[in-house]
Amino acid sequence: WGMYIWSVNNNLVLASSLGYFSAPLLYFVFSYFIFKESLNLYKITSILLGFLAFIILATSADYTALLVATSLAFSFVTYGAIHKKYQMPSIESIYFEALIMSPLALAYLYYQNGFYIFSSQPSLYLIILLVLSGIVTVVPLLCFSTAVKNLPLFSVGILQYITPIMTFLLGVYVFNEPLEPIKLYSFVIIWLAILISIIGMIKNYRKVYKA
Repeated sequence: WGMYIWSVNNNLVLASSLGYFSAPLLYFVFSYFIFKESLNLYKITSILLGFLAFIILATSADYTALLVATSLAFSFVTYGAIHKKYQMPSIESIYFEALIMSPLALAYLYYQNGFYIFSSQPSLYLIILLVLSGIVTVVPLLCFSTAVKNLPLFSVGILQYITPIMTFLLGVYVFNEPLEPIKLYSFVIIWLAILISIIGMIKNYRKVYKA
């Protein structure tokens, strides 16, 4: 979350979108090595194309975008894999995570403002925004931690494509970020990998349904 917020505030929305597009491909890797879910030709092809997209991005001079994309992909997939492997209860795990982060957040606020962090009088509008920001953060995390425990990791990976599509559209059409050719090539390869993985998933479900 920290990397995502930093990237959005530093005009790197497209880089964050690339990271979230790549995360489902990493789910395929994790699902095979950690959870022993099967890999077929479609998944393997998708994984190889995903790595090719990162190699193309790595050969460009935009190392910041590469750092954002890889950090988001690996951190979010690792987070989901831990939840699935240890079957952590959703509410308890979110509470524990918040408990760990609270001292770090308070230390950061003190670093920014000293002892004045609690002396200011924010407006009612700001207070409402802060309260709502907690809600819109916790609810998706609760839904995600519940889904990742009850669905195959491959299915979770497919559903993860919704976020980067919305982020990509925001970056291009709302924040007017330039879509350089090297980023466009990476996105095209990732989208091809997505298409191949979805085709494989549909064929697999049809096979299971017929059986």
